[in-house]
Amino acid sequence: MARNLKTSDYIIEPVRIAIRDAVRDNNGAEVFFIGKVDENLQLAEVEPHAFGSSGSVPVLLRLVEFGDVVLHNHPDGDVTPSDADVETAAALGDLGVGSYVIDNECEKLHVIVHPFRDKGLEYLKKEEIFSFFLPGGSLAEGLPEYEHRPQQVSMAEAVIRGFNEDRIAVIEAGTGTGKSLAYLIPAIKWSLLNKERVIVSTNTINLQEQLLHKDLPLLKEKAGLDFRSELMKGRQNYLCLRRMEYVRNESLFLETDKDKETLQMIFDWGQKTRDGSLSDLNVTPPGEIWDRVCCEHETCLRTQCRFYEDCFFYTARRNAARADIVIVNHHLLMADLALRKVTKNYSAAAILPPFKRIIFDEAHNVEAVATDYFTISITRWGILYHLGRLASRRTGRKEKGILYSLSEKLFYLERSHPSKRLTALVDKIRNEIITQLYAASALVDAEFTSLAREFLSRLEEEGMEYEENIKLRITPEVEGSDFWNETVADVKTRIATALYRFVEALKGLLEDLSELPEKIRGDVRESALETGAIKERIELLASNLQFFYAAGEEYCKWMEYKPAKGKRQESLNLCVAPIDVRENLRLAIYNVNRTVILTSATLTVQDRFDYMLNLLGLLPVEEKQGKKSEDAPSSNVPDRLLTLQLGTPFQFEKQAFVGVAVDFPDPSTPQFRSALEGAIMKAVNISKGRAFILFTSYRLMDQLFKDLSPLITDMGYPCLCQGQEPRHKLLQKFIREQNAVLFATASFWEGVDVKGESLECLVLTKLPFRVPTEPLLQARAEALEKMGRDPFLELDLPHAVIKFKQGFGRLIRSKTDRGAVLILDSRVASKSYGRAFLRSLPTKTIHKLSSADLFRDMKAFFKKF
Repeated sequence: MARNLKTSDYIIEPVRIAIRDAVRDNNGAEVFFIGKVDENLQLAEVEPHAFGSSGSVPVLLRLVEFGDVVLHNHPDGDVTPSDADVETAAALGDLGVGSYVIDNECEKLHVIVHPFRDKGLEYLKKEEIFSFFLPGGSLAEGLPEYEHRPQQVSMAEAVIRGFNEDRIAVIEAGTGTGKSLAYLIPAIKWSLLNKERVIVSTNTINLQEQLLHKDLPLLKEKAGLDFRSELMKGRQNYLCLRRMEYVRNESLFLETDKDKETLQMIFDWGQKTRDGSLSDLNVTPPGEIWDRVCCEHETCLRTQCRFYEDCFFYTARRNAARADIVIVNHHLLMADLALRKVTKNYSAAAILPPFKRIIFDEAHNVEAVATDYFTISITRWGILYHLGRLASRRTGRKEKGILYSLSEKLFYLERSHPSKRLTALVDKIRNEIITQLYAASALVDAEFTSLAREFLSRLEEEGMEYEENIKLRITPEVEGSDFWNETVADVKTRIATALYRFVEALKGLLEDLSELPEKIRGDVRESALETGAIKERIELLASNLQFFYAAGEEYCKWMEYKPAKGKRQESLNLCVAPIDVRENLRLAIYNVNRTVILTSATLTVQDRFDYMLNLLGLLPVEEKQGKKSEDAPSSNVPDRLLTLQLGTPFQFEKQAFVGVAVDFPDPSTPQFRSALEGAIMKAVNISKGRAFILFTSYRLMDQLFKDLSPLITDMGYPCLCQGQEPRHKLLQKFIREQNAVLFATASFWEGVDVKGESLECLVLTKLPFRVPTEPLLQARAEALEKMGRDPFLELDLPHAVIKFKQGFGRLIRSKTDRGAVLILDSRVASKSYGRAFLRSLPTKTIHKLSSADLFRDMKAFFKKF
């Protein structure tokens, strides 16, 4: 045993802070932690698991693993181990688990049993991994329908190299490769051999569900792999039991009978759900209702909460800390990486438990998700929503909100505990703070209305129409105008000043509440927590508003006006986004993780990875004005890079008819729409429904659906349109009907998997070029032009080709699928850049014909089956 040790030599700083916070939350009493050490044998993550000593040991013995450390605090500050401590340490030591005793401030440390060092890394053996995929391997034995695919084995080999050689592997694996098993098996084996968790990140819920409910259970049940996996979601996806109870007891939260019914449904579900996540609810509640009962960082009491042991979020987090494979989505991973980058913490737990190996599936979306994550949007309704949670009133309806509830609670407490302080506090809330809140709300409403009018006046002066959403990029020219320097600047200042002033009022209120006698303070603690959380949100909104105005040239800023439509009121959004996120990706992902696998069915353009490698920040760092940024990532990123392109095992030449209508009108001409209507009707008739009609414009989709759906329905084919129902329900209905026709745009070009006869015709109405007036796209194009490069060839065209390949990939999803893909944008045949689209497809047989000949040959194709 070793005593009087320097804690910084054994426990990293973020973990020491976490220990102090947990002990403090437990009122200084004893807390038992399970921790994990890094390669330097420093404690790099901890999770509190038991409180007090009497029943702790059996719990700990069930949860620990070889190489863990169990530590607990001695509240009296004497870290000398007791006889019980030594006895427990001996039992843990038999399991290969170390034992520490610390004081409450984590300044003194006594090591009873040192951490056990794992043996060096064990590398994956190709022959062992390949054996899973052989014709007589475990997958073939467990799955009668299993087929040996050379492409799958080649991908597994690249993933093995990624793990064994600390590589960044970029792998394009065509549809049907079986890429999830090709990366999961090496990842699981690596995790089991080396006790290193692996993060698997996806972009869509569909893929997450496939991994969780199909692939991972298959590997456990049929492939003989004994591992643990866990899905980790963002905190706000989970029900907070404490907030649920709080809302349930607050009469002034509920405005309508429908609100009450929805909350009662959530309460009933909360008593029986196992994981407590939003996706487990049969009916998705309105966002404003869920916001009142979900987990929030700002209102979390952590170990001090009486629901901590049963907390859905912390249960999932504890499970993730013990899992070998952790499934997340790209957005949550970006949030975790951003937090690690800001705090320079790459060892301890952040949002996710620590990791050094990542697999990105659907990797073609990584850059877009990173950009979206770092984009800020400020709206009138976003500000008013948070103010309204504190207090709101509508004509003919009762007042509601946290401040009204708090003042009512304090009023009744004052009657049972007469106090001038309470009387004054009730008066302050009702006559000062709520009055100030309504004044701030009125000011925000008026200022955004005024700004919208000025915005429209500017558009009218420039001859611009605004029937639909319209965006104004804040260029240097705009920044030099009176509109920006006077109108926008004044609005920004007035709103930010009002919000900051109100935040100060809330801070004063929270200080007053903290000074109340302990018993009364306990009665209003929940309301104080909620008020404090909203205070932080409002303060962030004010800060974001100022950042929108002040952001420099490395950011793109724009204003987006959305006119009133149906029940939707007009809105004006103020947005700011980073022009380039590549350096963030390098610093937060590639430089600090040993293995990074990026895979998708669409990563190349004309068989080259250049576009995607550049987009993902995997090409050498570009120097600016002859020198690199001080934060420029190490040059070993390109050195570690491994790329692999794998074709599909499907026989597209036989399974698919791919046709281009060469005589089709150009999409920019008036004749295009009528030609499109006729072509869609002919295609649907030949395929007997069972079709996706994919658009690039919501407006054109809506117009054609309105015109054609009655005709298609009369033909006996159910006609569906994106927007009628949530995507997953719409897809289920399409599959269930078996001969339906679905009109869809953006989100149905990818991440949708329809196997079998339900989908046998795919109509691609236009090449999926992005709208060239998109502010962020314009900013990135200008950045390329300044470097003397061609934005169309380096930005617009490659992005459209990737999207085009994704859309094309919706049709053939299995070796027995068959069907036709019709490309009704003649530019793919008439323009020189059209070759980039056609050469990127998995088939070389493309029928470039007149419309009449095209439909004749399409009909002949279907007659063969």
